Amino acid sequence: IEFVSKNRTYLMGIAMILVVIYHAFSCVYNPIGVLNIGYVGVDIFLFLSGFGLASSFEKNKISHFYKNRFTRIYPIYFIGVLTTYLIMCHKVWGIDDLLYNLSSLGFYTEGGTQRYDWYLESLFTLYLLFPAFYYFSKLKYVALSLLFVATAVVLYAFDVPWWYDCLIARLPI
Repeated sequence: IEFVSKNRTYLMGIAMILVVIYHAFSCVYNPIGVLNIGYVGVDIFLFLSGFGLASSFEKNKISHFYKNRFTRIYPIYFIGVLTTYLIMCHKVWGIDDLLYNLSSLGFYTEGGTQRYDWYLESLFTLYLLFPAFYYFSKLKYVALSLLFVATAVVLYAFDVPWWYDCLIARLPI
């Protein structure tokens, strides 16, 4: 745990690079073939984020915890969605699509080509649920076992859209 704490920033950087490499080759010729496992970067990033979230949650009141999360992520997300709309999507998205994406409600109501970013929208959901996960994790192995079983049931018993699958499959992380 000490190694992770001391090197968290570097490890997150490596995770981000893996994700960028994955996306760089996901739609074109892939010279690294099956070695393109950059999606693992998302898992690493979520795992390391959990350390930061737990530390922040333990040090701060819940209102300050949420304020920190919002001010770190949402302004960049807002700029990203707005830039994407203005440069690439203004002919495809209606104003309602823009508002769904700006509010991240598109994660729950819209899908397909109107989706801007499943990951950050998932992250907002995980931030909202973090206190429950935090207290649930204090139950140790029983809680983790229940989480794995619940995840498996949802993934295999229900036909969920791909973006929910991406989020649900990472809940144990």
